[in-house]
Amino acid sequence: GMGGATLPGTAVACGNCHGADGLGRAEAGVEPSVITWSQLTKSYGHVHANGRRHPAYDDASFARVVSAGVDPGGNRLEPAMPRYALHPDDLRDLLAYMKRLERDLDAGVSDKAITIGTLLPAAAPAVGEAMKKAMEAAFHDVNAAGGLYGRRIELVARSYAPDAALQAARDLVERDHVFALVSPFALGTEPALARFAEEGRIPVIGPFTIRGPASPPGRYTFYLFGGLPEQAEVLVSFGLRSAELSRQALAIVHPDDADSGTAAQAALARCHAKGCALAASIAYHAGVLDAPRIAARCRDSGAAAVLFLGPAQDLERFAEAAADAHWFPALLSPGMLAARAIAHLPATFAERLYLSYPMSPPAADGANAFDRFAEKHRLSPSNALPAFSSYLAASLLVDGLRRTGRDVSRERLVQQLESTTDYRTPMAEPLRYGPQRRIGALGGHVVKPAAGATSLTVASGWISLD
Repeated sequence: GMGGATLPGTAVACGNCHGADGLGRAEAGVEPSVITWSQLTKSYGHVHANGRRHPAYDDASFARVVSAGVDPGGNRLEPAMPRYALHPDDLRDLLAYMKRLERDLDAGVSDKAITIGTLLPAAAPAVGEAMKKAMEAAFHDVNAAGGLYGRRIELVARSYAPDAALQAARDLVERDHVFALVSPFALGTEPALARFAEEGRIPVIGPFTIRGPASPPGRYTFYLFGGLPEQAEVLVSFGLRSAELSRQALAIVHPDDADSGTAAQAALARCHAKGCALAASIAYHAGVLDAPRIAARCRDSGAAAVLFLGPAQDLERFAEAAADAHWFPALLSPGMLAARAIAHLPATFAERLYLSYPMSPPAADGANAFDRFAEKHRLSPSNALPAFSSYLAASLLVDGLRRTGRDVSRERLVQQLESTTDYRTPMAEPLRYGPQRRIGALGGHVVKPAAGATSLTVASGWISLD
């Protein structure tokens, strides 16, 4: 019964409030107690936040509190705590379960190891190998120092074909029994992977993606950086604060696919919110760019800067068409899309291109932190970006596990990760999460090609979207 009403036990299951691990979940002003057996039977008893005091529980007093709502001190529990009418056999089974509850370990956890899984792209083996080596390097350092509370961290990697990512994730969980996924290569599978994480309550730390968080991102997936929408917003913010671009009208050009459209909408929203001078927003059929026509439309709209959200080859064609028309706007584009265009743009645009990155730029003022990272871990410099992202995701996982303690569980790990307020590492802004925040570093840097387009130079400091 609850509040005078008689309900089936399934309607007010213990785990709804106390959690499957018995640790309690504050909700709607109610703070359920921790009900692990070691906590209930502490020899010195308990003093609760509302002043209620009682000695330790034993078998008989536990049966009494479940059925009558009276603690070992004779105090009646709050009405929010249901009273259960259980058959004596069921009550004995419940008591036996309570005594082993906190020793029940999540999949992937043993006394000697924690098994972590990752997904790698079979279609890009060099990228996958760099990511795997980076994660192995992070875990090797931990294991060499004695592990985490006596446990080694072991990595299981599955390579998958483009249409088999979700099945590979299921295999990691159901066949390999991994505890969590770290830095899974998620390009094109972000929403499905996020749904899988929610349904299975599987922590996913640092999926490698350019799309960014699914909407809503869910509780169990922790992104290191924003995706295309956030980088588009960074570029708009940069244009507004840049002395060269702040008074220039902006045109937005993007393919008509869903991801690019979402990024364009994010840029438009920031333009409207910040008073950006918007000249035009133009969508073109993905893979079918009529560069001369689109460039002419942008020029005729009065734009002096173009936020281009298409792939590198489309940006190259757009710049060539603009140069043929003797029109030379500033070009702004996410580095994850356009970096390969640097060496192929008309010379006039070499110093008119601005690229955004969600982490420190790959070569800023000659101090190439990514090259140093790759050299330390013997990784190929050509895949340093995904390698570093994987290393950072693995390091964040280790930090969360270390703060979780010996009694590790998926739920405890998620709680620790979402309480992360200032996780610092080279090459990235401090990562910060919260109950409603699942992007660690929300913002980006802007860089531009240096003379000769052989390196990049910093055009802005960190631009925060918080």
